[in-house]
Amino acid sequence: MADYLNTVGPVTSISNACASGNVALAYGKKLIETGITDVVIVSGVDTLSSFVFAGVNSLKSLDIKACSPLSRSNGLTLGERAGAIVLELYKNAIKRKRKIYAY
Repeated sequence: MADYLNTVGPVTSISNACASGNVALAYGKKLIETGITDVVIVSGVDTLSSFVFAGVNSLKSLDIKACSPLSRSNGLTLGERAGAIVLELYKNAIKRKRKIYAY
């Protein structure tokens, strides 16, 4: 992503299972608060693979019946997902006339 967007600054991959998204957000916040960078793009993806399936299956928490999104189930349902968020100091976003979604 950094190459595609022609950005400079730290590029890091974080893998902490279910906590990866929160850890990445906290790391991005710290990069901004410490002045290392002004803007952070936090993005993540979780793809369904035999490795992921085997790990979750070992916890014996998967539903034995097929289920769909938003349906009631008796266990965990695996799926693929992705997301991205841009973090920056509030005052800088205001100065750049960016739409603020949360602060």
